[in-house]
Amino acid sequence: MSHKYISCDMCSAPSWHTADMSADRKKKKIIADYHKYLKNEKKNLSEWSSSLKKIYESEGQTALNPKKKKMKKKVSMYHNEMKEFKKRNEEKLKKKQAFLEKKKEMEDATRRYQADQKRKRKLLYKKNYKGQPKMEARMQLLLEKIEKSSKYTP
Repeated sequence: MSHKYISCDMCSAPSWHTADMSADRKKKKIIADYHKYLKNEKKNLSEWSSSLKKIYESEGQTALNPKKKKMKKKVSMYHNEMKEFKKRNEEKLKKKQAFLEKKKEMEDATRRYQADQKRKRKLLYKKNYKGQPKMEARMQLLLEKIEKSSKYTP
């Protein structure tokens, strides 16, 4: 029985498969090649980590310090978020207080205006015993109006 060699698409090995090789043997070979590949990768990884350790030690640090720094960064990130949260809350409180002060001033101004209007109305509605308007109250309001306008004009 002659063996025919064929190229294998599954692995990079040169034509080692024969035409009459069973599928089971092919699968086993592929699995073995895969495990060999993983072993080589693990070896490369250990070499890389050892070189990384040397670099850290040359800088005066251990390989564990970067993890600790990450933890510190996470803690500091938490504290930064808390600071930002408190800052935003303080700004909200300041805005709210400014709004409340402005609202209070507006209410006071409205109250003063309404009280002044009520006083003027009361003076204008005064009547004498015959039912005629009292000129004294009207003259008093006109005098106040003139004095007020003369105060603001320089």
